[in-house]
Amino acid sequence: MLLVAIRPELRQAALDMGMEITKSDELDFSFLAEQPRIEVLHSMILGGGGMYIFLCGIMVLFVCSDFESGFAKNIFSLESKRWKYIFSKMALMQIIGIVYFIVLVFSSFLFSKMTGMEFASSSWMDYLRYMIVLCAMNGGFCAQSMVVLMITRSKAAGIAVAILLPGGIVAPIVEAICNLFDFSILKWTLYGSIKNITFPLTLSQIAFPIAVGIGWTILWLAISIVLIQKKDVA
Repeated sequence: MLLVAIRPELRQAALDMGMEITKSDELDFSFLAEQPRIEVLHSMILGGGGMYIFLCGIMVLFVCSDFESGFAKNIFSLESKRWKYIFSKMALMQIIGIVYFIVLVFSSFLFSKMTGMEFASSSWMDYLRYMIVLCAMNGGFCAQSMVVLMITRSKAAGIAVAILLPGGIVAPIVEAICNLFDFSILKWTLYGSIKNITFPLTLSQIAFPIAVGIGWTILWLAISIVLIQKKDVA
């Protein structure tokens, strides 16, 4: 349907086959074609939490594999500063997140070339600013999952958190409860910060979600470091 929306020849073919396209549909098609590429990627892929679910899931598998195989125990027997382990995993997830984003952007250009489906261009600064926001959000979500893993050492618990929090299942429920008492917390959550991103991206617009992401990252990392220093490694 997206191809039909963007490409006039496909729209005409759809009309020839009896599909009804109203004036409202035409306006929607034109609006979609005028959207910047980065905004389309955000609304269709990046803004729904799927990327963060993927990245948190990878981290859960990496960390649990280290503990289950005894690799983590060997590391900690040689290195007393266990916080380095946490920081190494967080750094790895940031690298994977950046590579994921770059591949996704280039794949979108390739897809446009193959299908003829073009969107309005986005500047390299738009991509850079969005990637910075992405790193801040990725840090927060992965640090959340790290806390759960340091407490439970459970792959099931880690995967559950990786789905429930970035997937936007928990935050709206908590927000609904808070609304009963006439206050809101959604914009202060990682998920809410993602959903509130607006375009075009300016420094003032990305400052708040970046601050939220960094704030939660620092908090969850601090808790993880305390936990890993105090808890025995089996």
